[in-house]
Amino acid sequence: MYNWADAKEGTLTKGVEYVPMLWGSSSTGWSSAARKALKAGSAHLLGFNEPDLDTQSNLSASRAARLYKKHVTPFRTSAHLISPAITNGGAPMGLAWLKRFLKECSACGISGVALHWYDSATNVAYFKAYLEEAHRANPSMRIWLTEFAGSGTVAEQEAFLKEVIPWMEGKSWLARYSYFGDVSGGTLVHSDGSLTALGETYKNTV
Repeated sequence: MYNWADAKEGTLTKGVEYVPMLWGSSSTGWSSAARKALKAGSAHLLGFNEPDLDTQSNLSASRAARLYKKHVTPFRTSAHLISPAITNGGAPMGLAWLKRFLKECSACGISGVALHWYDSATNVAYFKAYLEEAHRANPSMRIWLTEFAGSGTVAEQEAFLKEVIPWMEGKSWLARYSYFGDVSGGTLVHSDGSLTALGETYKNTV
């Protein structure tokens, strides 16, 4: 699990890995938090959150590469390093941004690429094409789909999950995926902790 931060809140079920994230340009406390997480059993570190989006960490590819080299790459011998998590926006965002970043960060020790995907739940073809394109562009790296969601009715979202999850499970290059939902009460979980209809579908399909 991850929480868009460098330290977890509360406790985790035994065996669940917490993955710290350097969210944006501020690195206050990052190094000590990352070391603490690695010592506790974490094996991966995540880069920035949607740096290609101006309402998120909002970093140019060049600046992100400089920051990544300074703050994340030093951990390359003790963790698997994952790229910044990009949106599925069109160029110059999304995969175009990632291409520029990886070109400038070719010696950063990155072994995985993080992506986000949001669109209509009926647009399954686009979902698959986007992930395939990311894989073709980075064949030596495993893909982490750290956020994804299909918009639409509950029935449309359920149909979407029933199709894309088995498809993802069959891709050896797709290392991890996580549907975007508010676990405090909303998309996948009710406020009392019970699963919504969509949450049940997600659980049963996985």
